[in-house]
Amino acid sequence: MIQSFLHTHGRQIVDESNQPILMKGWGIGNWLLQEGYMWGMHGQKFDRPRRIERTIEELVGHESAAHFWQEFRNQYMNEDDINYIQAQGYNSIRLPFNAALFLTESGEIDETNFYLIDRFIEWAKKHDLYVWLDMHGAPGGQTGANIDDSTDDIPNLFMVQSYWQQAIKLWRFIAERYHDEPAVAGYDLLNEPIRPETAALQNFDYLLPKLSQFYTETIAAIREVDQKHMFSLEGYHWASDPSVFVKQYDDNFVIHFHRYGVLPTNETFEDFLKVSEQFNVPLWLGETGENINTWFSGMSKLCEEYEVSYHFWPYKKLGKNNGSLTIKTPDNWDALTDYVEKGIKPGRNTVDELLDQYLENCQFKNCQQNQDVDHHILRKAPFSYSATAFDDQDYHATTIRNNFKRFRQGTNIEILAPKEQKPSHFSFDVYLDEYRVRLNDQEYVTYSFEDVSQNEKLILTIDIEDTQKDARLEIIENHQLTQVISGLTSTVEVTLNGSFETDRVQIKALDGYVALQTITLA
Repeated sequence: MIQSFLHTHGRQIVDESNQPILMKGWGIGNWLLQEGYMWGMHGQKFDRPRRIERTIEELVGHESAAHFWQEFRNQYMNEDDINYIQAQGYNSIRLPFNAALFLTESGEIDETNFYLIDRFIEWAKKHDLYVWLDMHGAPGGQTGANIDDSTDDIPNLFMVQSYWQQAIKLWRFIAERYHDEPAVAGYDLLNEPIRPETAALQNFDYLLPKLSQFYTETIAAIREVDQKHMFSLEGYHWASDPSVFVKQYDDNFVIHFHRYGVLPTNETFEDFLKVSEQFNVPLWLGETGENINTWFSGMSKLCEEYEVSYHFWPYKKLGKNNGSLTIKTPDNWDALTDYVEKGIKPGRNTVDELLDQYLENCQFKNCQQNQDVDHHILRKAPFSYSATAFDDQDYHATTIRNNFKRFRQGTNIEILAPKEQKPSHFSFDVYLDEYRVRLNDQEYVTYSFEDVSQNEKLILTIDIEDTQKDARLEIIENHQLTQVISGLTSTVEVTLNGSFETDRVQIKALDGYVALQTITLA
């Protein structure tokens, strides 16, 4: 049971005993703010909460739609989910919410749905998980996109005074309600404020000073009722640009950023590491993911190396296997997607059956558990690294070189890019599984593993086409135990001693060059 408040201490988050805690966990997307893609839908008709709710009401009527959403919020997340997240080895959760759930149409505080957050925090506290409260959709919209539930893709929070006041009032109410709750890690004031310009959407960069002003005023309002909790402040442009960090907003805040569709390398953290160091505050990668397993292990390893807290996204969604859980797609779900995407309206009985099945399938007990995903994020056997995820400090190259992708630039280790540009498998595909590390004679890289069992296997996948015929590999475990492998094939298996708290495995090429693809702790 959590009893200690968290606060910042320099660039670390610590508990009341000043013990550092690197926060790691999942973001609970789609529960208190729905996103269409998590339902397997595409198109504007089903892209944000107000449109999703309108579509359901079109299909089943107002009364039945209201009943569906009540059941959805009661069943989508329950204590079994919280227990499962903790059991995997995480210590915290980011809880996104839509402000509209807690405000009347006229913008007054409505306490009706607060039981959902109260109950969630109670479960988390019981299971030793901290909770970040995240205003994912602010009044009027802070992003200007589907994810903030805005009406017209305009960040009206910064342009309409009534929305501005409602947001600050709601945050003050939340802080007063939870001011004495240690299981609340802090307040993530706005998710992904002020999106970038696109070909179809106008530029709102001129609102950046308003974002800074919002942070300042909201922090001041919260500090009137809560002096204990941390703040999370996000950059703009999908939380990818740190330009808003122009001053020390508070003495207890973290700098929050997001990363998708990038190669997991320190260059992708560089801008935020600089401002974290400048202001001497912790860094939090509050959203990342939507990728493949080796990308997950590479990104979380990078976070651990730089002491960056991290939360992957999202915990569960329909029909996809790259979250912690998969909601199984109801039979005949195409009848609903056809309405959303083609306007072909299904019969009422069909819709009722689909929604009932969805409510059943979304419950923890009926979801598919993707433990391979969690094993890769937390780097617990069995899991794999891309060979490119070698340790940042222990490697050796015999010549100076870079690569056209600027991947692991400065290490001088040869990185082989994908041999051909194939179609993307998903939106954020960076083809990580097609990159290779080619070690030339006497060059080496090192990979670190925690909690290795005795006689555990290390499996190396080798690209034989880019490996010299008579080359060998030398495997050195913690600078003590050496094995030499000759007659290389596409898979090489090594037995580890496993008697060390941290196993550092050095892989060195002898008598030629060797192209490594993946490193698996089995």
